[in-house]
Amino acid sequence: MRHRSTILLLAAVMAAAVAGCGKDDSSEAAQSPPGTAPGPSAAGPSASAPGRPPDSAGPAPAVTSPGATAPGGARPGGVAPVDSGRPGEPGKPGGPATGGGGRPGTSANTLTAAGIGPYRIGVAQRDLYAAGMLTKVSVSAGGCTTGTGAKKYHSPALTFRDGRLQRLRITDKAAVTPAGARVGTGLASVRKMYPNGKQLADWVGAPAWLAAEGPNALLFVLTDDKVSAIEAGAVEPVQFGFTDNQRC
Repeated sequence: MRHRSTILLLAAVMAAAVAGCGKDDSSEAAQSPPGTAPGPSAAGPSASAPGRPPDSAGPAPAVTSPGATAPGGARPGGVAPVDSGRPGEPGKPGGPATGGGGRPGTSANTLTAAGIGPYRIGVAQRDLYAAGMLTKVSVSAGGCTTGTGAKKYHSPALTFRDGRLQRLRITDKAAVTPAGARVGTGLASVRKMYPNGKQLADWVGAPAWLAAEGPNALLFVLTDDKVSAIEAGAVEPVQFGFTDNQRC
């Protein structure tokens, strides 16, 4: 009886020992074996697939479309457009201004060495007559033709040679040269306006100031050192018509 109890006790101890060993094996199996690398962390970077470039850490570069302007109206390269000055109209690229030049207008009062208005030196007598710009026509024995121009152009006294206007004479104060001389202007002022001119005297000693301009000239007839008449025309006929009293 006693021997049987001993056998039963040994059997119980062995069973308990076997149960304890099974528990230890299952606990060891649940643990990672030594030398095994830990798995990837949820917070760590993900692995890239082979051949795929890594993701960029910075923001993507901005793409500028052609013709786009930066804040302030500056174009790429730092050149700002010029304000057009008109609401709703885009600015224009900066650059030197191209400013436009026009021709000066003509005036019935402007007298030059080449004539005045339609009375240009060399114009055909018949053309002026046909246009109603010539009256009081007369022919002298020397072959010269004289006449009077329209009142609009200060009724110039006209002298023709071979059917062409050779010179004219005006005594109206309203007619003025480009330099500003007119009937009534003093000799000192005329000399300043036409410093390259020269003094003349007619066959009786009356003075005048001749200012040549190319093939033509202006002659300022003087009375008491003031302009009393202005002649315009070809240089020689104007000069010798005054100094030698030549008709044409």
